[in-house]
Amino acid sequence: MNKAELIGAVAGKAQVSKAEAERIMNAFISVVNENIGQQGGIRIMGFGTLGVVERKARNGRNPITGEPITIESRNAPIFKASKELREAANRLPDE
Repeated sequence: MNKAELIGAVAGKAQVSKAEAERIMNAFISVVNENIGQQGGIRIMGFGTLGVVERKARNGRNPITGEPITIESRNAPIFKASKELREAANRLPDE
């Protein structure tokens, strides 16, 4: 499911127009982007937790030349699914 399909599904469930659902989805994404780094991340009951974890600097290798390189430290986004979301994923039919 891509963003357009998600917006259509949300519009149908919430009984609002696709334009209104898109505005809400874009506002949600904006709020997440602005607040993901806050202490404790963003917790959505029944869905999961969005947060940030620090990746420490480490040694690596250039895959083309094989030369050793240093990979700098960085922050990376993480998502931890709630128990309800994990259970829903396990109820999906096999494809």
